[in-house]
Amino acid sequence: SGTESFSQAQNSSPIALSHDDTIVWSVFADTLNAVDVSTNETTPFSVPGTPKSVAVTPDDKYALTVSSQCNQLHVVDTDTMEVVQIFSEEDGIGREPRNLVLSPNGQYVYISSYVGDTVSVFERREQGFQFVDDVAVGRRPTGVSISPDGDWLYVAHYLPRGPIRTNHGWMSVINTQTMEIENEVEFVDQFNLEGAACVREIPIFSTWEPEDLSFEGVPKLLSGVFMHPNGNYALLPGLKSPGFPALEGDLSSWGVTQTRKGANNPAVLYPVTFTHSPLGETLPWQMAQDVIDTTEDFLRCAKPTNDIEFVTPREASVLNEDRDELYFYPGTITPGAQTPFMPMGAIHSLEYTRGGRRALALSYVADMIAVLDGATMQPASLNHFTLSGSNPVGMAMTADGTRGFVAYENSPFVSIIDTEGYAQTELPKPMFTPYWLQDTSQVAVSLATRQTLTRDITTIDDNPLLSEIGQLNLGEDPMDEVMRRGKILFSSSNPEKYPGLSGHPHASCFSCHPDGASDGSAWGTVEGERRTNSLRGGTAGRGWLHYSATHADITTFLDIVLPERLGGEGLNEEDMHALSNYIAYGIPKIQNPKTDPELVAIGKEIFDTNCVSCHMGETYSSGNPEPNEKYGGSSHDTEPYMYDIGTGTDRAGVILGAPFAAIFPEPAGSLLRLLNGDRDLGEGDIVEDILAFEPRPNRPAGLFKAPSLTNIWDESLLLHDGSYTNLTDLIQYKNTFFSFSLTEEEQQALIEYLRTL
Repeated sequence: SGTESFSQAQNSSPIALSHDDTIVWSVFADTLNAVDVSTNETTPFSVPGTPKSVAVTPDDKYALTVSSQCNQLHVVDTDTMEVVQIFSEEDGIGREPRNLVLSPNGQYVYISSYVGDTVSVFERREQGFQFVDDVAVGRRPTGVSISPDGDWLYVAHYLPRGPIRTNHGWMSVINTQTMEIENEVEFVDQFNLEGAACVREIPIFSTWEPEDLSFEGVPKLLSGVFMHPNGNYALLPGLKSPGFPALEGDLSSWGVTQTRKGANNPAVLYPVTFTHSPLGETLPWQMAQDVIDTTEDFLRCAKPTNDIEFVTPREASVLNEDRDELYFYPGTITPGAQTPFMPMGAIHSLEYTRGGRRALALSYVADMIAVLDGATMQPASLNHFTLSGSNPVGMAMTADGTRGFVAYENSPFVSIIDTEGYAQTELPKPMFTPYWLQDTSQVAVSLATRQTLTRDITTIDDNPLLSEIGQLNLGEDPMDEVMRRGKILFSSSNPEKYPGLSGHPHASCFSCHPDGASDGSAWGTVEGERRTNSLRGGTAGRGWLHYSATHADITTFLDIVLPERLGGEGLNEEDMHALSNYIAYGIPKIQNPKTDPELVAIGKEIFDTNCVSCHMGETYSSGNPEPNEKYGGSSHDTEPYMYDIGTGTDRAGVILGAPFAAIFPEPAGSLLRLLNGDRDLGEGDIVEDILAFEPRPNRPAGLFKAPSLTNIWDESLLLHDGSYTNLTDLIQYKNTFFSFSLTEEEQQALIEYLRTL
C-alpha cells in the first residue's frame, strides 16, 4: 500500500523542472538553460567555468547552479530571468564545487566541492541566499542527497581510500542541525585481507595465508547518493574493480570460454538502507538461496553485501524439463534476484518514477536507461532503453510521472522521454523473477558460491516501457567539433553506436580514466599488475606511455587497446584522430588545492635539485617525447628513460593469486600466476607467446618510466603497484631510497610544491 507525503528526498542533478512542469533548467557547456517545454524556447545564462548541477526552489522563485571551475554559486531570479547573486570562494564556496541540493522546504542549499573537500551551506533570506556554514567531509565529495525531513545530508566520495589490501568506498552522513559528520557508511572490498581470511574457511583454501587469497575488488567511482523519494533507502552508482586481468590477444588461448573483451568492469548500484537509522547501513546479502558448496562459517565470516551488479548474462538452453526460458550468470559476485539481465556501463545518475515505483538508472558511457522495481530492486525488463544523446548525466520527472527529461554532457539538447507506462495511479505489483542456484559446467566466480545463478524470465517484459518522443534544443555547441567527437569517443561504450570503439557496454576509456583521471584502483594487464595512471592535462609531451613504456604514442596505444582490450572493431582515420587529439590535448587538469606560496617556493628548489633528472619537461615524465610528434608522443627509434627505484614486485595483490589459479583450467591457471607482479616483457615472454597479443618492446622487470606528476596530489594510489596512498609516505620512501637527506620540513615543502602541479 502507499501513503501520500508532502515532502520527499532531494538528490543533486544537472537538470531540474519548475514545480509547474513548464520550464526545464539544464546545464550544458558554459551555460545554464531555461527551456520552455511547450515552445522549446531557450533562455541561456552564461556561467563560465562549466556548471555541473542545478536546483529550483519549491516556490519556483530561484534557480541555482554552481560553476565548477570558477568556484561560484549563481542564483537566478525566475521572475526577472536575471542572475541576482554570485558567490565565490571568499563568500564560502569550496574549490571546484560540482553538486548542490536544496532542502525539501527550499530553505537551505548544500554544495559539495571536489577539490575543497567541503560541503558549504547557504540559507535563504528575504532577498536571496547567504552563506552560513561549511564542514570538511574528506576527499573527493561528489553527488549529495537530503532526507525528506531535511535533517540528514548524504555525500558520496568518488574514489576509494586506503591501500589495495584494505581499501573501501564510502559515504559521509551529516546532521544538518549541527553540520557535523555523524557516520561514514563504508562499502568494503570483500576481497581485502579481512575477507580473504574468511576464505580460509573453505577447505581447499585452508592452508593459504590471507595475503595470498586477497585481490582487488574495491567499490569506486561513486557518482552520487540517490535516495528513494520516501527516504527509506538510497542507491549509490559506481563500479567494482575486477580480480581478473584485462586481457589482450587471442582469448581462446586463455582457456576460459566465458571471457569477453571489455566485459570485466561491471556497473554496480550500492544500496544503503535507512530503515533502522538515518545514519544508514549497507544491506547484507539476502540469503534466500540454497548455498551448498561453501560452509556456514565462511558465509557468516564473509558477510557479503547485496550489491546490484550489471554483469554479462549467459543465455542457457533447456536446463531442465520444466523451464526453457532461462538466463544464467557465471560471474556475479553475490548472486541474487537483484542482478539485472543485461550489462550496463558506468552509471552516473538515477531518477525515480511517480511514487518511487521504478528506479531509472542512466549509464553515462552506454547511453542507456535500466529500469528497476522501486520496491524490490529487481530488474523490470530484460533489456535496457538506448538514448539518442551522448553521455547522459541526469534526469528530471514531471509530477504526474508521464514525462522524463534527460540531460547530456556531450549533446546540446535534452531528450523528452515518454514514461507514462510507469505513471499509473494504482501502485503496481512488485516485480519478482524466480531464481535458484545450481551446478553447471560454467566456472562461476563468486565470493559466496561457485554455483551458477539461474533466472526464470518467462514473466518479464523484453523492453522497458519507455520511448523518446522529442528533444529540447540548448543552442550551439561551443566546443570544437573534432574535440567534442573525441570526448564522446573517450566517454562511450555502446557497441551499437560505436562498434569500432567497444565490443561491450562495460568497455570505455572513461571506465578506467574517469574524466581523464585515475579510477583510484589497480588492474591486472598483460604487462603485469598496474595502478591506473591519470591522464589529466593530456598525454601530449609524455612520450612513451605506461609504466613499462610499452606504447610510443597515443595512436599506437589506441590501435592496440581498442580491438584487443575493449573488443572494438577499430576506428576509422577521422575518429582515430579525434580520440587521439582529445586524449593528447583535450583532457583538462582539475584545480589545485590552496597552498602556502613560501613553502611552494622552497619545495620547487628542492624539486629542481633532486627530482628533475627523472621527472622532466612540462609533464614531469621520462617518456622522452619527440618535439615534432603529432600527439606529443615519442617514436620507436627513441628509447624512454627508465629507472629501478626498488618497487618491482612478484605480486601486488591486484588479481587472483596462486590459490585461485589452481582451480582454473590450463593455460589460464599458469597465465594468472605469470600476470601477478612484474616480469620481463618482449622477446621470450611466455604470456605474449600464448595469447599472441601485440608484441611489447624489450623491458626488464623492475625498470619503470617516471610517470607524469600532473595533478599527482589527487591520486588515491601511487607508484606502479599502488603501494602508497599519499605523498607523505611516498616522499619519505624516495628520500630514503635516493639518500636525499631531506628534513621533515623540506619534505613537507616538496609536497606543497607537488600540490601545485
